[in-house]
Amino acid sequence: MKLVFLVFVSIAVATKLPPNFKKCNRTEPDLEKCVLEAARDGLKQLTRTYKKIRLPNLEPLDVVELSARVETRLIHFSETLRNCKFWGLSRSVLEKFEFNLDEKVIKSQFIVPEVRTKCSYQIDGTIMSVPIRGKGNSSIIFKHFNVTLYVPYDEITKRNKTYGHVTSCEIDGKPESIHFQLDNLFNGDEEAGKRVNQLLNDNWSELYDDIKDDYLKMGKQMLIQLLNGFFSKLSLEEAFD
Repeated sequence: MKLVFLVFVSIAVATKLPPNFKKCNRTEPDLEKCVLEAARDGLKQLTRTYKKIRLPNLEPLDVVELSARVETRLIHFSETLRNCKFWGLSRSVLEKFEFNLDEKVIKSQFIVPEVRTKCSYQIDGTIMSVPIRGKGNSSIIFKHFNVTLYVPYDEITKRNKTYGHVTSCEIDGKPESIHFQLDNLFNGDEEAGKRVNQLLNDNWSELYDDIKDDYLKMGKQMLIQLLNGFFSKLSLEEAFD
């Protein structure tokens, strides 16, 4: 499985949190509430790029390439997605967000009301023993995606400042529905393409459960790159008063 994510290049020195982002004092008695409010406020502002702290624009989030070879009970295919755009992430509803400085872990639970993706795709294999093959444009819509995150991090000291570094994370979740549209399947055979898209949409829940672990690995890679880009620029001393 391969992921090429759009990252931003900037000078390798620490920087300050932009003034429009809320900061919390790590000694305040209700730190957990403050961190949740700060995360909610910050998420809404990610409709533009903050290059100095390596936070990308989430509307849309650009991903250069995703590729995978999947061998599960129901699915056997090779797939490459390019020039992907994801809309809706900044509208996530954070129900829980904990930044535990003592345990060195971030925990979050949130709902994304709708995620829309558009990519160019190339796929070859079978789904539920039905051949699938094609190359063209794709659209996928996830509704009411409920997600939980558990992200442990290490601390690294550089220039007398403390920075976080993430090497692994746990992600789980499932949407209430998924709608697929893959154009130009079977070199433009409309009837065959319609049948396969219908197969995907009629069986989305079972297919998602079958392939979830493989595709959540992509989500983990994206999240780790995002967090490490952010942590590499913003020290914990600057993130908290």
